[in-house]
Amino acid sequence: MLSLYENSNYVVVTGLSHEIDTLVDEFRFRPNGYFYAPSYERWKVSEGREGWDGWMRPFERLDATAGKILRGRRNEVLTVAEFSGFDVDTRKLLPRPYAGINLEDIAPNLISGDFPLDDRQRACIMQWLREGIGINRVTVGGGKTAMFAGAAAFIKHKYPTARFMYVTQAERLVRQVTREMKKFLPGWDIGQFGGGVHDEDAKDLVVCTVAMLNKHYNRLNSNKWFRSFLCVMYDEVHHASSKTSKRVMLATAAYFRLGASDSIKADDPVRSTAIHGLFGPVLEDINAAPLIDIGRLAVPHVYIVDIPKWRNLFQNTTHVPYAHSKAFVLSNGEWVPGKYLGPVFERDADGEIVTREVKGTELDDLGEWKKEVKPVQIQGMHRIEIDGEETEVDSRWCLLDRAYDKAIIQFGPRNDLIVEWAKHYSDRKLPTLVVCTRTLHIYILEALLKDAIDPELVDILFGYDSPATRDEKFEWFRTTPGSVLVTPLVKEGISINEIRAGVIADYVGDWEVANQIIGRFIRAKKRDNRAEITWFRDIQYQVYRKGFDRIFARLRDFEGYQFYPGCAGPKTVQRMLPMLPTEKSNVGRPTRQRRP
Repeated sequence: MLSLYENSNYVVVTGLSHEIDTLVDEFRFRPNGYFYAPSYERWKVSEGREGWDGWMRPFERLDATAGKILRGRRNEVLTVAEFSGFDVDTRKLLPRPYAGINLEDIAPNLISGDFPLDDRQRACIMQWLREGIGINRVTVGGGKTAMFAGAAAFIKHKYPTARFMYVTQAERLVRQVTREMKKFLPGWDIGQFGGGVHDEDAKDLVVCTVAMLNKHYNRLNSNKWFRSFLCVMYDEVHHASSKTSKRVMLATAAYFRLGASDSIKADDPVRSTAIHGLFGPVLEDINAAPLIDIGRLAVPHVYIVDIPKWRNLFQNTTHVPYAHSKAFVLSNGEWVPGKYLGPVFERDADGEIVTREVKGTELDDLGEWKKEVKPVQIQGMHRIEIDGEETEVDSRWCLLDRAYDKAIIQFGPRNDLIVEWAKHYSDRKLPTLVVCTRTLHIYILEALLKDAIDPELVDILFGYDSPATRDEKFEWFRTTPGSVLVTPLVKEGISINEIRAGVIADYVGDWEVANQIIGRFIRAKKRDNRAEITWFRDIQYQVYRKGFDRIFARLRDFEGYQFYPGCAGPKTVQRMLPMLPTEKSNVGRPTRQRRP
């Protein structure tokens, strides 16, 4: 018989040896790219005597008759035991104080605010409370913060002394959430711990960033601060798998663990396993379509720029530049030509390159693993020869002979189309967002846009800008008709309803990132409730083309989204009727190769 014991973080299981073996095997999985690991190659070469067999085992064996797994997988353990025919003793599982509540128990006016909680939000709160741990997958604009406030208010009725922790990722979000929570929960003592404020002693609710918790971890942990919370609420819970988040969450003794996001990293088994282990299974799923139908979200009109003559233009360019290839460095506002020499390596006090030995995947004559000596590289730095002298340059200030730089950042025709689309939106007085991450690309687009548009309507914003600068530029963007803002700070957590149009200037190869970007545009608008988005199908490099097609295949299934495939400049849209992609569309389908 299996006996289950549950605490705030883990489920510990004891039983017969073969029962524990079954649980270990049922939960194991192989991570993406496991076959590239040198340790896996050694395991194959040694026929299992050394190395790693490629499996990760979230159900951790403690000894022959015991094991443990993160608490969020509790229901899965019970399911595996049932299908395996094992008897289970569940008397030591934590009780669920709200197991019997129904939707009628969650009042629409549970919190203060401009709008009552709708049925979908109340269903999410109900499921959280029933299970005590779980994730609600909620689209952008679905009201996650209001749901967290509702769950906290309901728990507070039963446990008046309960203390709550609201975790978010960014400083700009901690300020925003603190303001919203004070509106939703009047009379509560709510503190902000992050974003320049250190109010960690609030009696009822502390809104904090992961970075702040990690920075003060030792002090907070020794003071048993983490153990003072009955409930932890994690917004954008797909970040919970990070090393710092796991450290903080495992120190927290909260019974209620409530997560919400519009993504759960389902394509990454390592991150998904950690997220579900810490915050449980997906309980409810609120997608965009119903909210678009009732006007709670804007209708996204996505114009897919697809230029056949760009196909494979840079296919022969490598991801890593060759030694002695051309390079350009932005220095004092001017582009300086140079020659790429290679990466920068760490050096010791005597100036010698620091190296490290690693086991290889081949055996020597004595049957020992051959060791490879590798120099320790400083990430993000390059050696560039300028005017005959070697200079170390930060990656963000140089353009190299590599795929992303040539096919995206400095690809003139693509940049010209970005400007053409942005000008088209700006001329219509639409606040226009240009989503761009790389520093040099931002500067390039700024210069091109200011040549095409009134310079007073163009601005840029970086991740390292201060909170005051961000707030100032976001306010300018909101209130200036035809404003164009080039920035990377829009992929998550930004709530600017006034964004009416934009261009995705990055290549986006990750489904979750693409979903987050589109989410920034679909906040409800006053009057014309729609958003216009220009997105490039980058076919100039095979990897980029395949990445886009893979993401688009998922996006086009979203009800309520309107797609216009096969666009070039803005004028092409005027000749097209709104349509969803069909089997005849060249988007996501192979096209005949054409010469550039």
